[in-house]
Amino acid sequence: MAFSRKIISKILLQNEIPLTSIRKIDIGFRNEVYQINENYILKICKADESSFKKELLLYSFLRNKLPVPDVVFSDFSKKELKRPFAVYRKIPGANLYSRWHLFTDVRRREIVRQICAMLRSLNDISLADISKAVKFEKKINWHDKILSQIAGNLSKLKSAKILPPKLLLRVKTFVQKHHPALKQQKLGLVHYDIHFDNILVRGAEVIGILDFEDVDVMSIDYILDTIKRMVDHPKIYAASKYEKFVKKKDYAQLITWFREFYPELFDFDNLDKRLALYALEYDLGLLLKFPKSTSLKRRLLKTLALT
Repeated sequence: MAFSRKIISKILLQNEIPLTSIRKIDIGFRNEVYQINENYILKICKADESSFKKELLLYSFLRNKLPVPDVVFSDFSKKELKRPFAVYRKIPGANLYSRWHLFTDVRRREIVRQICAMLRSLNDISLADISKAVKFEKKINWHDKILSQIAGNLSKLKSAKILPPKLLLRVKTFVQKHHPALKQQKLGLVHYDIHFDNILVRGAEVIGILDFEDVDVMSIDYILDTIKRMVDHPKIYAASKYEKFVKKKDYAQLITWFREFYPELFDFDNLDKRLALYALEYDLGLLLKFPKSTSLKRRLLKTLALT
């Protein structure tokens, strides 16, 4: 849905922000995002209103703890745009994907140190305290949660005939063999989409973390699923305009640096099997959206090769 400049100007003026320029930003799939006057961001919810609201509540709760966007105002009435929306102050930083190739390994390591410190700060927040501001599931069985998501995806893939029966059986056999690895859990508040498209830097300083719709109470090692995917497939999260800068060799040390600065993420028995099950869950979900993707099927086969 396209929103007219006139309507956007009206809602901004109601909050004492005159509109001088507007530019649509092509980022993500869940929301429409516009840059306003070079120093504001307008984010309009497209579908998941509960996650949109959760993000705003988290930004309010975390604003003195982490470098998150400052919410100027929000509106869930749907009177003007027919959708919930929010306006943030733009964080004056560069997308980390656009800068990573320019850094030495010394500076990259320092950036990872900062990211790990911020992730640790988020993970360590008292769930009792955060629950006063944002409602999260109180009782979580991590093993059952991941298995339920895998089973749900498999059922949909079977119904849609996206994967052949033999491959579906291989996935089920793999899960049956390795699922006990998920019994161990260390729960915390986790940003599970912490790739470089959601991190802003100024020089080698991390000055912004975005997209808190993807924050939930999870086992903290789930973060490594995203990090490992950036190592194995570094272009997967990069915006198209930054893909030309992405070279696999530049991401090769990420796991090493995360292990150095946040060793608790790795303190799980059978971590390789846990990460394989996380990868299965992710790729099976993507196959439902992109059923003809040969690269996804190759990734699936590579994961299943783990014995």
